[in-house]
Amino acid sequence: MAAGWVSRHVRPGRACHAERVNVDVRVRGRDGRLYPAQAATDAERDRAVYLIHRLRCEYRLSIREVRRRLEEDHGIRRSTGAGARDLALYKCSRCEGGAP
Repeated sequence: MAAGWVSRHVRPGRACHAERVNVDVRVRGRDGRLYPAQAATDAERDRAVYLIHRLRCEYRLSIREVRRRLEEDHGIRRSTGAGARDLALYKCSRCEGGAP
């Protein structure tokens, strides 16, 4: 793109009308994999763990299906291993902390 390029779809001086825009910034680690530029906050991590457990315990989804649903429905990207670890550490009164 040349400097000073202006899109024909957005008029200068007018804001975009998108209500919600998610920006996923990733950095490449030493191992060549992409990682989030910022670590998740405790609240974000707790929400992810709760959702992983809910999808697995209540809906009886496989861990891979849980991973897919988290990304598609909630916009949360977690590895399969991280999800399995979270399930093993989460304590639930209904299933007593273990995966069903």
